[in-house]
Amino acid sequence: MPLLNLPWDIREIILHYAVNSHSPPPQSPSNPEQREKHRTGNYGDACLRYQKVKHHLQPGPSLLLVNHQIHEETKLVLQNLGPIIYAVDVMIVNETEIWPTWLRNPVLPDHVDEVHVTFRLFGHCAEKKIEPLDDVFEEARRHGIHFGIFDLAWDFINVGPMYTSSAYKPFEKWKGNVKKITVDFRSQDGLEYPYPPEKITYEQWASNYIGTAPVDGPDLSSYATRPEWFARHTMEYMATRVTANGSGYGREFHERIGHVDHMVNGELRGSQSVGKIVANCNDGWWRERTIKRRKETGLD
Repeated sequence: MPLLNLPWDIREIILHYAVNSHSPPPQSPSNPEQREKHRTGNYGDACLRYQKVKHHLQPGPSLLLVNHQIHEETKLVLQNLGPIIYAVDVMIVNETEIWPTWLRNPVLPDHVDEVHVTFRLFGHCAEKKIEPLDDVFEEARRHGIHFGIFDLAWDFINVGPMYTSSAYKPFEKWKGNVKKITVDFRSQDGLEYPYPPEKITYEQWASNYIGTAPVDGPDLSSYATRPEWFARHTMEYMATRVTANGSGYGREFHERIGHVDHMVNGELRGSQSVGKIVANCNDGWWRERTIKRRKETGLD
């Protein structure tokens, strides 16, 4: 029976289920041909592998394109949906590639209450690099894949959930904001590689990860990444990058994100209030403007 021939109360249930659906994450980083490498042109190397359009199905946005009646009914369901929560699964492959998969994707409103980001670490630690850095772009490529992680965040807060490079439209920006981002770093199920011995420290792993390990440092490429190490580096890296340039690189994050919770296997390890980061930045015209905008949008 056609959808429009059903009673409204049944259509409402169907539409609510569609826009509130949650897809299962991929079991493993397989089928690379179903993804394409992408870079926004900011800082990250082309380590992001977005899904190609034909390999994803998100009914929420599609419902707005069916016809006028379904469009209006879908908008009504979205208004009564409650907190707007997005979910994305991010597979980190051998510390060199990022495979994001959007699992829950309603239609972008003026604000998103929360984005759940699950990082799952597959494969082994990055291979040891001891070559000197030639320029800032080489530094970007060598700083692990955290430039790519920031590009993933930049894509979402400027464009919305992305599945392919063709979705990137730099002059058609989303103008909303995100109240909270919850990042959870998960241990691998069925480790292919063992974790590093206890004698290997976080500092040794971090220097290997960003490509500054000494010549006589340990080779970690036969070990799996400890999720707590990746979480710590992400939190430290975020604090550094967001305070780097308030009127430039950091502006998108200053004005659009409330705060970020960092978790490891569901356990809270740290929380960062972007508003407090802004308040502690060096004084300048951009800071007062940013504080004002954050208050206007309800972030603080």
